[in-house]
Amino acid sequence: MTATAPPGGQLWSRCGGCATLLYRKRLSRNLDVCPECGTHARLGAPERLRQLVDPGSFVPLPDRPADVDPIGFVDLLPYPHRLSAARAATGLAEAVLCGTATVGGHRAALAVMDFRFLGGSLGAAVGELITRTAERALDERVPLVLVTASGGARMQEGALSLMQMATVSQAVAALREAGVLTVSILTDPTYGGVAASFATNTDLVLAEAG
Repeated sequence: MTATAPPGGQLWSRCGGCATLLYRKRLSRNLDVCPECGTHARLGAPERLRQLVDPGSFVPLPDRPADVDPIGFVDLLPYPHRLSAARAATGLAEAVLCGTATVGGHRAALAVMDFRFLGGSLGAAVGELITRTAERALDERVPLVLVTASGGARMQEGALSLMQMATVSQAVAALREAGVLTVSILTDPTYGGVAASFATNTDLVLAEAG
């Protein structure tokens, strides 16, 4: 589906792939995959986590990095105002949710990106959070699971955002050298610097249909 799945209070949803009108509860039971044509709906990070991890097992990372505005970026609005608006709209602090959980009873560290937050863009805070998650996976020797949904680097942070491609990739490489499993799940959309770096640089790369 081309649009994010509507909130649970809405009874019907129209598939962006085949335009079939679907009962929301039926669609939810099918993990937001259209039962008629197989199109996958875009999911926010909280919904994705609910589908992936064992109920009640997710523990978020304790802290988030400080906001940065290295170039004082302004388009129609100053960059800090864009961040505030994204937080208000999504209820998230940043474009990624990171923490530990169990998946089928097995512990893992997860970083799940959310396209609703400034296009899931990779800024300094997002890079730092994913790196911390990889470091936690290395410390505890548990698999790292990355779920990507991103348009690429965050232009409002200039070259600092591009540096995150290398930073996260190095953290993933450290896991590989230590023999710790890394898994990347590519979801719609995964483009730009995220696709060109850590999203396709893991031991196992999976992709949603389409």
